[in-house]
Amino acid sequence: MKRFKLLCFEITIRKIKTPFERKVREIVCSFLGHSRICHYCFGEITCARCGEILQDGFAGLSDTTGLVFVEHDCSICRENYKGLSWKDKVLCPHPFKKKKD
Repeated sequence: MKRFKLLCFEITIRKIKTPFERKVREIVCSFLGHSRICHYCFGEITCARCGEILQDGFAGLSDTTGLVFVEHDCSICRENYKGLSWKDKVLCPHPFKKKKD
């Protein structure tokens, strides 16, 4: 019986291990709210932390004031990034590319 419980535990850990990081990000978003650091792809604005669709920009229904888009190195995104709090930056990718010297 002890061996069976250990085997079940190992199988469960293997199943949880793969999507664990995504689940942590989803839990953080549920506690802190979605980040204002976002991805923009094919008209959809998604949270950079958990990947959930926040707005549909394809139909022209999006309000992008205050948002920072990943790899969108413009002056507006840089200005919006200065106004973000720690809650927006936790577990999110850095939105701007590193400049090579």
